[in-house]
Amino acid sequence: MPSYSINAVLIALSCVGVKIGTAFEIEFPVTRMTGWSKLDSADKNVATKLGYTNHTWNLPGSMASEKATWYASKYYDCYDKDEDGDYNDPEPFQEYAEELGFTEDIWDCWMTHWNYNWTEIVDWDLKDAATALGWNQTLWEDDNLKPDSDDKSWKDLSYAEKTAAVTFCYLQPTWDEETLENMCRDSPNTMKLSKTNLQSCDWVSQDLKRCENKQGGVSKHCPNTCGSCEADKCKNSKVKFLFKKVGDRRVWKKCSFTNKKRKKRCRKLKTTCRQTCNRSCTSEMSV
Repeated sequence: MPSYSINAVLIALSCVGVKIGTAFEIEFPVTRMTGWSKLDSADKNVATKLGYTNHTWNLPGSMASEKATWYASKYYDCYDKDEDGDYNDPEPFQEYAEELGFTEDIWDCWMTHWNYNWTEIVDWDLKDAATALGWNQTLWEDDNLKPDSDDKSWKDLSYAEKTAAVTFCYLQPTWDEETLENMCRDSPNTMKLSKTNLQSCDWVSQDLKRCENKQGGVSKHCPNTCGSCEADKCKNSKVKFLFKKVGDRRVWKKCSFTNKKRKKRCRKLKTTCRQTCNRSCTSEMSV
């Protein structure tokens, strides 16, 4: 968990709201997690106004501004100055960030990783996740201290630590500080793990040991959550998934279903049946 300075006055000015559960209850910022080369010109223009370059965009966390909370950025941003050179206009940051799909919660989780003071971590029900990663109040409030997990790579984290990291909106590429090109997409389709066990990748994010379910089939359905993009970003999901609803009836399929009428069926299944629907695994498969 890359350490951030949490004692800065501006960052401490964040506002506490409702309780937070797991990361994927906070919407995944698809545009921000899309590689620079795959952005359209409009998004690139907005990102540039927020201070991003090709390099900093492709390495989330590499810009100091991504360590400041939404509140701090909104009221003390340095994106536009007024005539007197003051940074007191709340509009530019919020305007640009919202154009990229951000809300306050999405920014504070996926960009700053809940870079709040310890009291807020407790108030937001994040203490258990922080503790699982080895943090306590003393470590959290001292920029020179950190737990052992901070030096571990994703593959060396326990399932409990990985689950806690996801709660703080880390995925394998962002934890390991890799380029966005190493990210992929989870399937948005509900999985049928048994007759009565119907689950989403959000459910998997609540306990990453679930990535082993169905002999690893779940990790192929949810490679971004499970941290298996390197191995699975070009593989089909191996579990049954909900294709559509017809009235009260649910239609469940496996990726072999796309072998016929591939063009039509793949329109909905590019991030589920990746190998079949995008053999070269190009832009549609990366975010």
